[in-house]
Amino acid sequence: MSLALAALLLGLQQDPKPYLEKHCVECHDAETKKGNLDLTALQPDYRNPETFGRWVKVYNRVQSGEMPPKKHAAPPVPETEALVGSLKKSLLAADRARLDAQGRTPVRRLTRSEYENTVRDLFDLRRIILASTLPADGMANGFDKSSEALDLSHVNLSKYVEAADQILDMAIATTPKAPTPQLQHISLAKHVGHILGNGDAVLLQGKELDPLYPPAGEQGHLDQGAHERMGSFNRGSTVGLFR
Repeated sequence: MSLALAALLLGLQQDPKPYLEKHCVECHDAETKKGNLDLTALQPDYRNPETFGRWVKVYNRVQSGEMPPKKHAAPPVPETEALVGSLKKSLLAADRARLDAQGRTPVRRLTRSEYENTVRDLFDLRRIILASTLPADGMANGFDKSSEALDLSHVNLSKYVEAADQILDMAIATTPKAPTPQLQHISLAKHVGHILGNGDAVLLQGKELDPLYPPAGEQGHLDQGAHERMGSFNRGSTVGLFR
């Protein structure tokens, strides 16, 4: 919190104790404690999250007229308005200071899907699967990306570290240099020579019939071995199959 904002917050605070002691502590002291609320122990420290929440409830009850209850004499309107106005300013200032300090969403860990996507981008391992191996993420108010739901237990930490070890094993090269690429051309024609011979397939060169190996007609091509020795099937021809 900045010094200027802290000074403003202190300046806005009007001690609510006199009003509460006069109109509220009869039912909300340490002994009676109706509604499980002890106003004598409630300090005007709006920077404490738990205390802030209690003061919000006090403000809501008084502002709505719910407290003091109808069976008790209503406090003078000017006193109530002064209390409500002071509490509103103090609570708003405290909430603004909290948002300025930590933002609207506190820092949280990655969800398992975010962790998987981050690892894929970081190591360029597009096919890696991690989310299903990590503990399920919690939910808060219907959202699975809320900091309230994404705690970091020893189980989460252990599984995330285990996943990181597996990722590094996949990403780090285990050989001194990459293997030499080998380009091979496998002739399909050689393996379907009998089909070419009986006319159920043809050889094509440039999308046209191969003039050196015309389609079989009534007389099929004989002696596949002779054609292999002549190199008929090793000319890079395309094979057109009819079956």
